[in-house]
Amino acid sequence: MLSITKDKMIIRKAAKQDFKEYVALRKESIKEHSKLLKEKLMILTKSQINKELKELFSKRNVFLIAEEDKKIAGYLIGTLFKEPWQRMGYVDDLFILKNFRKRGIAKLLVKEFIKIVKKEGLEKCSLGLIAKNKKALSLYSSLGFKIARYEMAKKLK
Repeated sequence: MLSITKDKMIIRKAAKQDFKEYVALRKESIKEHSKLLKEKLMILTKSQINKELKELFSKRNVFLIAEEDKKIAGYLIGTLFKEPWQRMGYVDDLFILKNFRKRGIAKLLVKEFIKIVKKEGLEKCSLGLIAKNKKALSLYSSLGFKIARYEMAKKLK
């Protein structure tokens, strides 16, 4: 699976040698989520991210990388659910570095994930997002995603 755009952007499955760059992107992603949520999220240690990364290389997970000139621009992590009661793909995390945004990279990653979900014979694709992230809501709406339910949370002290 390889998709190449006119901007020399390559969408590919992640490889173990992507670990070092993924660690930096994952930490940046957590910082941005903290800002959106207006709460401090725990920054994962390198060993915690390493453990997370190893889990991503299972048959149930899809880990896609957007790369330009051998530099990782972003990633998408998804899960494939193949149980009889739940046959779907789920976008767990999507992150694009700031200097690569507004170039359609997130859309390319989601479209590639949807292709994989379809190829696996799964019936739908879903995701969650931070309600305040209007850009993400716009992106997913443009790809045909609809609000299916609301999830609410309360911070406990």
